[in-house]
Amino acid sequence: MTALLGSCVEIPCTFYPARAFDTSSTLWFLHKQHGFDPEIFNTEDSSSVTEKYRNRTSLVPGDNSCTLRIDPVRWEDDGDIFYPAIAGYTFMNAYEEKSGIVSLRVIDTVNIQLNVPKVMNEGEATTIRCAINHTCGSSPPDLQWNKPGQIKKNSVKLEDGSWTEESVLTYIPSAVDDGSDVLCTAEYPNIVVKRGKSLNILCKYHK
Repeated sequence: MTALLGSCVEIPCTFYPARAFDTSSTLWFLHKQHGFDPEIFNTEDSSSVTEKYRNRTSLVPGDNSCTLRIDPVRWEDDGDIFYPAIAGYTFMNAYEEKSGIVSLRVIDTVNIQLNVPKVMNEGEATTIRCAINHTCGSSPPDLQWNKPGQIKKNSVKLEDGSWTEESVLTYIPSAVDDGSDVLCTAEYPNIVVKRGKSLNILCKYHK
């Protein structure tokens, strides 16, 4: 799973109790090639969490959720391998079951998809689309525009547990904007990413 440096990442996990009245606690472990696997999250005892992840991990709320949130993501998290365990009604260890194991890849750049029509006609409404993928559904990046217009936002959860955040701007081209850049800015809690493209506006007096 890929995560942006300085942002947060949520690792999807769901469990199903054997009986509705069962109680359970959630643990996450850092897998080591040799030796003991330290805890990185424990709902019952936060003091048992290894120092590397202490005060950076939490559980994402939800029915039967064991989804782990790491915030903020650091360089030293790159390459780490995690797996969950559910204790209470029965002990379920995803590593022993060969499922639910997640490897984290940390990146420091993210690509914004910005779709702008090659040519626009002055005064005729057109749509400009901005989209970005992320891995923190509870704290998505906020997409902002530097041009006026009506904005429609949408958030889509993908099969791999990541998300696509989309903003569509309905823009009325103006002659004064010809040659200027339209900018889409993605604001994360700890980082800001921008992308721009030049506007090519066909002015009415050129017709």
